[in-house]
Amino acid sequence: MTTLRQALTLTPWRLLLFIGRQRGLSLSSKISKADLVERLSAHLPDPSDLETCLTSLPLEERQALVGLLTAGGSVPLRYLQPFYGSLRPFRQLPAHYPARTIPAATAAGIPPLSPLERLRALGLIFHHRPTQEIFIPTDLIPPLRNILAKAGEEEARARGRGDAKKRRGKMTNSPLPPCSLAPLRI
Repeated sequence: MTTLRQALTLTPWRLLLFIGRQRGLSLSSKISKADLVERLSAHLPDPSDLETCLTSLPLEERQALVGLLTAGGSVPLRYLQPFYGSLRPFRQLPAHYPARTIPAATAAGIPPLSPLERLRALGLIFHHRPTQEIFIPTDLIPPLRNILAKAGEEEARARGRGDAKKRRGKMTNSPLPPCSLAPLRI
């Protein structure tokens, strides 16, 4: 398996700059690749930053991450594409250049980022071209698991409270026993 620093070292400079800017770092376009790798390898695994990043993700992107984590952190791209979209070459992405914002690209008819492209743009997943594998760096797996598990528990509790309120009003009309209305925990 590949560590974050190794993955960053194998990633093109322009994509590293894009990842850093997507994660809120103020980076000059004159920064060297070595300095960029150093800054990103310190910033990306930060637990508070990871938690902020993950809580802002749409459900589909979190599901993609959970699927990758369940599979051990690495899955061939061909298995993910039907569910989470493809990975276009970086130069074809709508936000390739900082002046081209995603809303402007969408208005121009350029397809938005797929869930996989969005996760790659945030530095949460990486693409190993020779093997066509999508992977999460080994040092990001434990914090991602912890944060996603905690978020899942909080969502289940919130759904449980919402379901309980719904059940109170519908209990007498429901043909199902009350236990079957409880949210499933996976």
